[in-house]
Amino acid sequence: MDYLSRAVEYSTASSGLRFANFIVDNILYAIVSNIIQAFLLFVLIPNSNLGDSDPVFIIFWILFSIFFVTMFYAVQEYLFKGRTIGKFVTGTRAVTLDGEEPDFKRYFIRSLCRIIPFEPFSFLFSASGWHDTISKTRVVKVTDFERIRSREDNIDQIGSAAAA
Repeated sequence: MDYLSRAVEYSTASSGLRFANFIVDNILYAIVSNIIQAFLLFVLIPNSNLGDSDPVFIIFWILFSIFFVTMFYAVQEYLFKGRTIGKFVTGTRAVTLDGEEPDFKRYFIRSLCRIIPFEPFSFLFSASGWHDTISKTRVVKVTDFERIRSREDNIDQIGSAAAA
């Protein structure tokens, strides 16, 4: 196990921090999602023949919701290097199992997994949720992760200097 993997293991965010991320991100998602949905309903399609019980309308909203929730999280984590607004609040971020920054594909997989029914309950059975396990990522406490990583970097530098 290399030092970055150890840093991930020793700095994994607690269940309490993860729950706080969930609450903050879901509040923000609800606000943004409702604004966009209101805009779509009242500005873009006010005169359409689609009604609330029309199957086309229902399918559209389901697909829109899946797309929006996936992009909401994936884009935030990609732009903010593993962080969402909730993760900024709690001082955490997502990293790969080996401590590297995930690529967009991995952020997208994390986000897509959030739509799995009962996914939030996966934390009751494991320290990592399904969106962590499937995407091979972990959420770490940034200060702990960076401290362990820099300490290990210093030890590696001492070892390479002594060998030279």
